[in-house]
Amino acid sequence: MSALDPIRNIPFEDQSIGLHQWLGIRKDAALKIDPETAEVHWSYGLTMDPYGVENNLPDDCKQVGRVWFARAPDSEIWVSFDDLPDAVVTALRQRRIVIGKSSDWPRCNLKSIILQVRKTQFAFQR
Repeated sequence: MSALDPIRNIPFEDQSIGLHQWLGIRKDAALKIDPETAEVHWSYGLTMDPYGVENNLPDDCKQVGRVWFARAPDSEIWVSFDDLPDAVVTALRQRRIVIGKSSDWPRCNLKSIILQVRKTQFAFQR
């Protein structure tokens, strides 16, 4: 069984798709997310590059903050809030207010994600 990046969901042995297609998969998955049932995670990361795939990000765009991801319960594809429709983001934020505090939504394991992002970036550079 291949190791999968928990956010990017790319098998590291077979990264045969290009970055444009990979991002397109997330945009398609974004349309299938129901804010009432979505799973949500957050982590600290580059707010201008939540997926961590931009190799040429200027230094002045490398600000760190919370990056939020959601997915449908039956999906393995995590989608940045930046790629969700505005109505879904609004509903998810409202749901967060109703639930209480952000700690009710689990934080991603950033250390393992960073390690896997480096592997992903290496594959895209080939």
